[in-house]
Order: sequence, then structure tokens, then C-alpha cells
Amino acid sequence: MSDRRAYRVFMNVVILIAVGCALMSLNCSQTTAKKAKYIPSHEERISWWKHAKFGMFIHWGLYSVPAGEWKGDSIGGYGEWVMWRKKIPVKVYEQLTRQFNPVKFDAEEWVKLAKDAGMKYMVITSKHHDGFAMYHSKVSPYNVVDATPFKRDPIKELAEACRKEGIKFGCYYSIDRDWHHPDAFCANQGEGNTWDYPDDSKKDFNKYLREKALPQVREILTQYGRLGIIWFDGVGTKTAEQNEEIIAMVRELQPYCLINSRLGDWKSFKWGDYRSMDDNKVADELLPYGWENPGTINKTYGYSKNDQKWKSTKTLIRMLVDIASKGGNYLLNVGPTGEGVIPQPSVERLRAMGKWLEKNGESIYGTSGSPLGKLPWGRCTAKPGKLYLHVFNWPADGKLEVPGLKDKVKKAYLLIDKKRAKLPVACEDEDKIIVSLPPKAPDEIDTVVVLKIKGKVKT
Repeated sequence: MSDRRAYRVFMNVVILIAVGCALMSLNCSQTTAKKAKYIPSHEERISWWKHAKFGMFIHWGLYSVPAGEWKGDSIGGYGEWVMWRKKIPVKVYEQLTRQFNPVKFDAEEWVKLAKDAGMKYMVITSKHHDGFAMYHSKVSPYNVVDATPFKRDPIKELAEACRKEGIKFGCYYSIDRDWHHPDAFCANQGEGNTWDYPDDSKKDFNKYLREKALPQVREILTQYGRLGIIWFDGVGTKTAEQNEEIIAMVRELQPYCLINSRLGDWKSFKWGDYRSMDDNKVADELLPYGWENPGTINKTYGYSKNDQKWKSTKTLIRMLVDIASKGGNYLLNVGPTGEGVIPQPSVERLRAMGKWLEKNGESIYGTSGSPLGKLPWGRCTAKPGKLYLHVFNWPADGKLEVPGLKDKVKKAYLLIDKKRAKLPVACEDEDKIIVSLPPKAPDEIDTVVVLKIKGKVKT
């Protein structure tokens, strides 16, 4: 072979190698780009939740077996706190696993009830303070599949049923308190297991986090598809670094999953995507951030057969409206029995709320809080170009005064009126209007009057 020919062959080989390297580099860069995980903004994560307004909370576990009593004595307070209130030893409380067999549990029925009620998301206790996992945990055999005759995973069944019905699904997890584990405690609140494990000096909270809590949270985040919320409870023990580690794990495994503020100091709202208020607490005014009321239909969260103090449908609907008018969400709890049945009084009230929302949901879903402040006759919610006046107390003279409104009202009508017949509107002065109403309220609980406003609302 001549030198010139050899040189051409050599150059061809060099070019082929260069092209190959370039293609490999391009392919690698594309692969890297595919692997790069998109981190959604806070607004992207929370947008669905802001629109939803209404969700179902479920407290269900071994505590539903004693049902608010222990050895014939009523415990008082929340049914799910029976172990702590009666200082039941771990070995004794564990025996409840033999009795927990909720054969009447039907995930699809529960989700259908939530949907009928107009609820848009669901959060259930995957592990409460008693330390018992209501899902199939490989971290601890103290779980509903391995330790009870039920042998089913209700979290899995509910997650699947929620996906089928378009309901966002979330899990509650008691992260600080765990009365079953010797190293878990809540020293700042004095609500740990002091009867089985009285010596705080021997406890290693970090050990509990590493060997149980964090691995179980990872299971929840990886075993049940996309979660809408991981709802933490039990604050006062973790350090800021531990909270940051938990948040990082959630963001890595479930980038779109919301975290409530009870991960850390919930009162200062330092941690989480939105603020969880105290139990049954409603904000006094419109707040500049997302917040949620974890409320009950009676007094307790976990089932208690002695608690028959049920809130009326009227109270619950007005509570939902009050919360929405202040920019919040209503996470309304049910406490199923040990057989897996949601109590009938809860079912009746939820279905009644759903019927009201069928007619008036436009005034709740996707709304912002009231720009009008406190109103003597009810509440107000808003959307761009619309105000929804929720009239609780119907004016005897048929004249509804709306103070603080500086805009011109294009039209006023009753939300339930399909014909959208105009209601007369008069301007009494520059910042107050009067809407003339029918002599009798169409809905005694809450009749919604819609005001169509030109442009942005000015108050």
C-alpha cells in the first residue's frame, strides 16, 4: 500500500472515531437531560389544593376496637388517644391486633362517599401515635397485614379507589410520637410513653427516626403511587436538620406531594407547603397563605361509641363557607368503626353537604377569600369578576346591605336560579350597595347571591 493511500485510510478511521464519539456524547447528554428531575415550584404543587377546598380526613386504627372505652370506663377526649390516656402497656395494647378484623371495610364505598360529599381529596392515618401501621410495612411487623386477621392493606385499596374516582390521595403519619417504640418521645409536650419507657436518658430519638420513622415514610412515598399530601403530626422533638432531611426525601421521591406545617413548628408556619391549624381551629380573618382546618363531625377523631355530639348539617356547611371565606381548606374527619364502617350520622351529614355543593359548589371551589372583611349577615368568597355573598341571616326587609364595595355591579342574581334573573341593585353611597332580595330565603342554611363586577374588585 502506498503512503498516500495509507494516509487516506488513516484519516477515514480518525473521522469515523470522531463522529462516533460525538454521537456518544450527544446520547449521553440526552440521557442526562432525561434523568434530570424537574422540581415544581410551590405554586405548581399547591394549585390543585387551593382549588379543592374540601377534603376527607380519616382516623382509623387499633383504637377503633376499644371505641373510646377501656375496661368499661370511658376515656374522654379523642378515641385514638386511648393508649396514652389509660397508660396501656405496649404488650397489652398489642393484643388488640387479634381483634382488629374490619371485614365490612370497602375502599370504593368510602371514596364514593367522599365524592358524593363534594370532597376533592382524602387523607388517612397510615400510622398514628400508637405506632401501628395501617399498611403493609416491611420495616416493622406491627402492621395491619402481618399482625391482624384482616391481612389486607387498606392504604393500597384506598389509593387505588381514589385514583379511579379522581380524588387526590394522601397519608397522615405521626412522625414524633410513637408510643410503641422505646426511643420515640415528645419531651416538649409530655405526651410520650412514660409508663413503659420512663427513663428519658436512655432514649435515642435519632435511632427511632433511623430505624422506623424515616424508613416507613419512604415506604409510604414509594408504595402507593403519586400522593397529594404527606400529612405529618406530632411536633416538638425533631431538629431543624432532621426536618430538612425529611423535606428533602419527600421532594426527591414525590416532587408534587404537599407537606403540611405540622412537620415542625406549625404555629410559626416555618415548615411545609401550607399551615395546619390546631384541631377544629378556624382563622379569625383572611390569611395571606394557604391554611387548613382539620375538623371533626362530632368531638373525636378516632371512633368513640360514647361520642354522639354530632354537629348539624347547617353548622358543617357554614363552617365550610366560613373557612373558604378566609382562604382556607376544610379537612373534615370521619372515624370508622373496628368493623370498617363509617358511622351513619357522618354519612348522612356528608351526603347533605354534597347536595348543597351540587347547587352551590361554584361559590366554594377555586375561590379566594373575602375582600369585604366581616359581614353582619354571612360570608363572602370571590373569583375574578365575581363576588359570592353567602347569606346566613336573611334580611327581614329584603334589603341586603353590602358595605365596603366601591365597584359598579354589572349584575346580581341568585346562584341557584338557573335563569339568572336580575336582582335590583342600588348604590346608597360610594362604598355601599343594597341588593333587593326575595321575601323568603330559598335556602335557610346559606343562600348565595352572585355579584358580577367589572374589573378587579375594589374595597
